[in-house]
Amino acid sequence: AAPHIAKRTRGRSRNPPPLPFFPAAVGYSQIDTMAKYVVGVDGGGTKTEVAVLAVADGKEVAVALGPCTNQNSIGKDKAAANLQSTLQSALAKAGVSDDNIASCCLCMAGVDRDQDRALITEWTRAVLPSADLLVYNDAVGALAAATGGDMFGIVAVSGTGMIAVGYNKSKTKRAGGWGPVFGDHGSGYDIGVQILRAVGRAEDGSGPETALTKHVLEHTKVESVRDLISWAYADGAWDRIAALAPLAKVCKAEGDAEATRILAEAAAELAGAVATVAKSLDIDQSEVPIVVCGGNLTKGNENGPNALLAAFSDEVHKFIPKSSIVIPETKSCVGAALLALHRARETGL
Repeated sequence: AAPHIAKRTRGRSRNPPPLPFFPAAVGYSQIDTMAKYVVGVDGGGTKTEVAVLAVADGKEVAVALGPCTNQNSIGKDKAAANLQSTLQSALAKAGVSDDNIASCCLCMAGVDRDQDRALITEWTRAVLPSADLLVYNDAVGALAAATGGDMFGIVAVSGTGMIAVGYNKSKTKRAGGWGPVFGDHGSGYDIGVQILRAVGRAEDGSGPETALTKHVLEHTKVESVRDLISWAYADGAWDRIAALAPLAKVCKAEGDAEATRILAEAAAELAGAVATVAKSLDIDQSEVPIVVCGGNLTKGNENGPNALLAAFSDEVHKFIPKSSIVIPETKSCVGAALLALHRARETGL
């Protein structure tokens, strides 16, 4: 069957059910009944976005863009500084002070354990000392953005990293999201590594020639394939390698066999993670939204549509035939802010 790909905005805006798989709030404080705004954070391995919404009508007041806040990629000190500066930028753009923030929901890549949430809370308290804080994995914000807070469905993320997370009433299941050392197959980092391997094999003569070589040299601004060794090991930040991933789409559009293989394998890995989640939640035969996010799945290229998304959609429908692929039109940071808004209203603001 042809892939079903749809765009969805906020959909039904209603209070979501509890998310019992995490503590509902970390560092809870009494809601300030005079506070007028809520904040949502989408913290990723490449960039961080912060949205400020008005409590009265839920309208977006400001959005600020900042750099990576994944401590596993750039270290705790840099991640903390990036988060705090982006929060401060959002407040400044909105023209509000920290004591006007009722609730803040932070949906952060690489955050799944109690110690991770405690650390994010500590960093955020430096900017928002009195706000009610909720800290979740970044997939939560993506699903809320696509469904308006209806926490049913599966989120497939392929940005710098990858993860598949599903929600069915009070049950949740995740697959992937382990980080580059464990593979994170289907992530931007993984695709970037596969591109470098293809280029290296082509140089050695142990693999086929590939158009990826030319594009990688242009992207990295080095003169020869051998020079890529110094480039690759000069900086351990994951997003540098992940930034190579779009080259696979470009080269596939040119008919390159290696780029086509790399994208097909990435799509199969991502779909496999989604299928694992669906089966665990017993929704693999249900009409379930598969919300896609991360640049590898949501951005096309100048030569045509997104080849990874098309291949992923085909693979997913083999496992979950009644599923629909949803591309959110609402930013994930706004989805996080919607959860903060629901929280603020539930607590009597």
